[in-house]
Amino acid sequence: GAPGGPAAGEEVWVRGRIAGVRAKGGSAFLVLRASDGSYSTAQACFFKSKEDPEGSKDMLNFIQSLTQESIVDIKGLLAEAEVK
Repeated sequence: GAPGGPAAGEEVWVRGRIAGVRAKGGSAFLVLRASDGSYSTAQACFFKSKEDPEGSKDMLNFIQSLTQESIVDIKGLLAEAEVK
């Protein structure tokens, strides 16, 4: 995370505009752009759950239906990217 911001492993709530969506099989990846006009982006990932396969399938279908520039709120765990 950014200095002074949340650390990896903490729960975060992010609001942004959809810049792109990729979904295949049991996973989906969303690229979010900051809604404050800056050029900041973040990636959100969703994976099908074995505990709730029907709910997961519904969520994957919903994610695939999102269009560019849709504004979304996403709550999840912050993970640091391992860039090589």
